[in-house]
Amino acid sequence: MYGKGVDGRSSLERSFVSFVDVTDPGRLPEYHDWQLYDHVPENRALRGVACGDRWTRIPGAVSVERLDERFTGVDSLTMHWFLPPYEESVWNKLGVDSVQWGRGPGIPGVVRPFIGHFDTVKGYAAPRSLVTPRVLPHRPNHGLHVTLTNVDDPLGPEAHLRYQRENRGALPGLLAVYGVVGAWTFSLRESPVSLWNPSGDDTYEPHDLRLRILYLDDVPGHGGRTHRRDGGGAEVDGKAEVLIAAPLASCAPAVACPSPAPGFRSAGAHP
Repeated sequence: MYGKGVDGRSSLERSFVSFVDVTDPGRLPEYHDWQLYDHVPENRALRGVACGDRWTRIPGAVSVERLDERFTGVDSLTMHWFLPPYEESVWNKLGVDSVQWGRGPGIPGVVRPFIGHFDTVKGYAAPRSLVTPRVLPHRPNHGLHVTLTNVDDPLGPEAHLRYQRENRGALPGLLAVYGVVGAWTFSLRESPVSLWNPSGDDTYEPHDLRLRILYLDDVPGHGGRTHRRDGGGAEVDGKAEVLIAAPLASCAPAVACPSPAPGFRSAGAHP
């Protein structure tokens, strides 16, 4: 029984993802510090947020990435999971409140090519992970392999066959790849236009986008193995467009990340 809580309901049914492009490299340490030591902890502390983390692109990993032109500048991915009741747990105020505090997301040169709320489809855990799929988001990891795909006619018969192949063949095969400890699949719920991604060049309807994340125990080597085993991230047959397929490294405090920005101070972060 995948992703089920003790009451029989899925305990992780909704998530939020944000892909970020810091177009001014000089601002990258500032943005990194704001996320790692300020914004992600503020989100985790909100009522109804189950967990949240951030991952970054890997230098020199171009050969094992597939990127649509809109995603070539992406630096990082932030993801949060929510608990029911979702009407209360999905936050709406923190972004605006943090601006009022003078600690908001309006850092110059920061672009968000895509943000979206997703419904979970299914979770998978490799036996060697020793946990259930619903525990995977809480389990320490070295990184992810993320694939975001735009699917034509996402509830039609060809999409159904695609998802059947993914569920019965592709994902069980990927779980057998050394270093892949689990996976989750997601379907787009909504891609809101916000103060921080105002362009809205692409309009996506519910289910148009399919998100898949693989949890990895060692990113550089296993990201390449995953890429080769998976044919570069996802099927491409004219009915699906891969927006991004890439390994990402964890930004947990125990893992090397960009140096703190000069002058940054956060209680407990930089003594």
